[in-house]
Amino acid sequence: MKILKAKYFALFSNIAAPLILIGAFLLCQKKNIDFSILTRDIMAKGDFPVYFGIFSNIGVFLWIATGSFLLFASFLMYHTKAAKRASYFLFFSALFSLMLGLDDFFLLHEKIIPRFLGVPEFAVFAFYGIAALFYFYKFHAFLLNPAKFILASSVGFLAFMVLADVSQSILVKYEVLEQQGLRSLLEDGSKLLGIINWVIYYWVTAFWILLAEISPAPVKD
Repeated sequence: MKILKAKYFALFSNIAAPLILIGAFLLCQKKNIDFSILTRDIMAKGDFPVYFGIFSNIGVFLWIATGSFLLFASFLMYHTKAAKRASYFLFFSALFSLMLGLDDFFLLHEKIIPRFLGVPEFAVFAFYGIAALFYFYKFHAFLLNPAKFILASSVGFLAFMVLADVSQSILVKYEVLEQQGLRSLLEDGSKLLGIINWVIYYWVTAFWILLAEISPAPVKD
């Protein structure tokens, strides 16, 4: 079995990572920006209650957790000479989950991409939709497993979140949803429910795939 060499990880953790940190510090010095803005927790930096953004943070944790264990499962299968297509499915599922997690954390579709690249928010959502369709086309054999109803629930909740986000300006204009909390419940609540179904689906799917490689016997649902 091919073993991952620890020295490559040591090079990143002890050389590349410190250089990135020092580079960020020097850039802050050049731009006259307080470096603590990048390093300190927002709860310590601002006067916010401890529960501020708790559901949003939980959602980001779940995105990253999903991508992490899928990435680990894909590398495990690849380096144990297991079914390569299954390892590719797990790998791209990890990338997709991590991409959505980074978007959720940094508000890429809402702030970064429209502001710095000039790409409107609906175009970013369209890109994600096209990427999801291509992903489904390539790996539908793995996706349509006995837990597919959980994935369907996740996609349904996330699609409702996108619809609520895109139509928010219209709803506000015509005062359809006057309470800010209700709009947040529909948009952010549906996103959290979608993420919860997402992480459960991929945990179950990765477990079944790994178990099938460990034991040739068919796995009962």
